[in-house]
Amino acid sequence: MRKRTHRCLAMGLRSVLFLTLLAAIVIGVCAKPGAAQSLNWEGQTGVFVTPLAYSVLSGDHGFGMPVVAYHYLDAGQVLGGFHQVSITIGAFNRLESGTREIFIKVAAVPV
Repeated sequence: MRKRTHRCLAMGLRSVLFLTLLAAIVIGVCAKPGAAQSLNWEGQTGVFVTPLAYSVLSGDHGFGMPVVAYHYLDAGQVLGGFHQVSITIGAFNRLESGTREIFIKVAAVPV
């Protein structure tokens, strides 16, 4: 009787594992990719700082000169100031690569 109980439990466990795996595969195949929002300088619409955006020039057969940029945004007494420093280089009139660093000066909150 004990062997029969263990056999039933083992078959039940296999069924649960199989159904879990099948559900994970179906969900993975049918799921649509999510789109996360990035609330940064551009805001939700992307029109806040768009005039600061530009492409880095480069020749068709090599690398362009690196571009170093500094941007400052004064967000008022509540949010403070945002400083952004970046360096970008263009290649073969097709690629851009760069890095940036953001510094935030937190404003004093009135009590």
